Amino acid sequence: MVNIHGLDNTVAEATDILGYQNGQTMDEVYRDQIVPNLANKIFIANDEASTVAGDTVTVEAFKTAELLLKKQNAMKFTPMINATDGVGTSSIRPSFWGLAHPDVVYDLEDQEGYVPAENYASTKTLEEGECGAVKGVRLIETTQGYINEDAGVDSVDVYHTPIFAQNCYGIVTVRGEGNTGVIVKPLGSAGTADPLDQRSTVGWKTEGVAKILNDAYGVSIVSSASQGSNS
Repeated sequence: MVNIHGLDNTVAEATDILGYQNGQTMDEVYRDQIVPNLANKIFIANDEASTVAGDTVTVEAFKTAELLLKKQNAMKFTPMINATDGVGTSSIRPSFWGLAHPDVVYDLEDQEGYVPAENYASTKTLEEGECGAVKGVRLIETTQGYINEDAGVDSVDVYHTPIFAQNCYGIVTVRGEGNTGVIVKPLGSAGTADPLDQRSTVGWKTEGVAKILNDAYGVSIVSSASQGSNS
């Protein structure tokens, strides 16, 4: 990046962009270390390889997932959202958290038993990205959802929708000066490689690992999606 006239917003903009990229990249790294490795899976088909385009997610699968976790005495994350006298609102039971790709949410939205977030009796406790709830599972909608591309019949994409109780997995990061984060090298920091103090650089690095701590406290619903590739 070249800076000839003094203050340059390019560095600030690059820092914002790379900070976002850092977060997105590590989300993918942690996702890939956890989601496909969950021992408990609920298949809409018999398994991944036999998944066809019509094997989309169902409310019944969420009921089964919730029951599996409750039988393990898994702890939920969120308390009850009690009903109010608001028209069209619904109470939400104490819940586990799930992560769903938009293609999966699309298939859920018209099913009985799915409650969109705007119909919660109270929206004060909504998390960023929260789209709705199915029985005792509140869902975060994210394009970072895990997809096993071309894994089904006729190369249908297979979607994993993980549902977590407390203490299912852990993330360890390395802290300390210089270990992680966005790093900005100012003008002139390159020494003789930048003799006129015209160039600075921005980059990021991080270290971390995610591990499943207790397989009994996680389950993944494995399905296709009507809006997925080859569906």
